Amino acid sequence: MTMNELIPNKNFIKKDIDKAYNKGAMTALTIFEMTLGMSEDNQRYILSSIKDMLIEDEAGAVLDRL
Repeated sequence: MTMNELIPNKNFIKKDIDKAYNKGAMTALTIFEMTLGMSEDNQRYILSSIKDMLIEDEAGAVLDRL
């Protein structure tokens, strides 16, 4: 079985893609703003934690589809 069989092909309109992109950008800016004034080690910790959460979410989404 291929990934194309597991994940249905969905068509999104440009407006939806732009909205999702903008939401992601706003979230990134908010996180960046929150880390201003923190030590470099704390900034790295926050960014590392966020990356780990995103990786876990992606893995969970794939496992949910199996």
